[in-house]
Amino acid sequence: MGYSLKKTQYFFSVHNESNCNKASLTPIKALPLHAQVREQLRALALAEFNDGDKFYTEPELTRRLGVSQGTVRRALSDLTTEGLLERHVPRGTFVRKKPDTGFTFGVCVTEHSSVFTDTLLHHLSAESRRNNSRFTVYYTSKDDPATLALKQIQNPPNQESIVLSGHTEQMLRQLHALLRKRGYQTVNIDTLIDGYAGHYVGVDNACGINIGLSHLLELGHCRITFLANEPLTHSNTQARAKAARQFARLHRLRNLHVHICGSQPCQDSFNAAYVSMEEVMRQKPTAVFAASDPGAWAILKWCAERNIRVPEQLSVLGFDDNLNSRFMFPALTTIAQPMREIAKTAFRLSRLKLDSPAETLLLSPSLVIRDSVGPAPSKLAR
Repeated sequence: MGYSLKKTQYFFSVHNESNCNKASLTPIKALPLHAQVREQLRALALAEFNDGDKFYTEPELTRRLGVSQGTVRRALSDLTTEGLLERHVPRGTFVRKKPDTGFTFGVCVTEHSSVFTDTLLHHLSAESRRNNSRFTVYYTSKDDPATLALKQIQNPPNQESIVLSGHTEQMLRQLHALLRKRGYQTVNIDTLIDGYAGHYVGVDNACGINIGLSHLLELGHCRITFLANEPLTHSNTQARAKAARQFARLHRLRNLHVHICGSQPCQDSFNAAYVSMEEVMRQKPTAVFAASDPGAWAILKWCAERNIRVPEQLSVLGFDDNLNSRFMFPALTTIAQPMREIAKTAFRLSRLKLDSPAETLLLSPSLVIRDSVGPAPSKLAR
């Protein structure tokens, strides 16, 4: 394939990124600029390239589109996650097309980026490759997710199902109803809703909380704070906080506290944990168990800035086992979600017939022991 962009000029009309609100890369104007670029690059790769062809470089796309290298890089990264592009340093980026007979499914997530979403997409991408399939990522806004999702899903080839993740309960119900009406199988990941009519797969939150708190008790910790740094509007946060309270009652732990940070959907859960630590430490805990790994990362940062030794003076436990947790200092002990199994199960459910009975599956997490949790300091243990 040649490197002339002349025959594809109709795809691009953005000339100044600072004027992105007036951009017409795509009729889906509610999408951010990098997503508009991604959609057009996907169409370009599918229409103009064969499997194995070398794709355009970042500098070429940056120059011809008139957008920043960061915008192009984000768009290319999304398409690499989907499996449509394959990047090799220093040889370049190549188009990878699956046979037309392969199963294709969509993943609908909110535009707000999160570590969990990035990890989920990584595992869904791996699962699709193992099954010689491809998935397409659709980003929605928090204001009108259903309308935006439906605008993006325009006759995808062989696509039969949509995986939903990262939305509020109201958004999920709306998306599920609209997509099912149009003949799509749907699978909800990570947001368990009472009375939800579709397929669901996620982690067993109560099991994870019990595993983590039991581990802390075994190490002599009785002064524990469970830090709900994620939005309490999310069912996972509710379930984890509820399980922590139940554990405290069952084991008669008067000094096991649940601290609600008050973060809202699409807000920074890292910062929510960080700014809560002054108040949390007034309770003199020997261990803090965060509702998510980003909350635990914030605690490690807060302690490092104040010369509080982890785990000698304070143990820190996370929940999720996101990819970066092993690289923290000290490496984070955490409750690992079985992300590969969640992705594998979601893929299986997405292949079921539309009239199949809805399944709700809670998968068991596991404890990953690293360096951030140790025995309770004896003088503060009780």
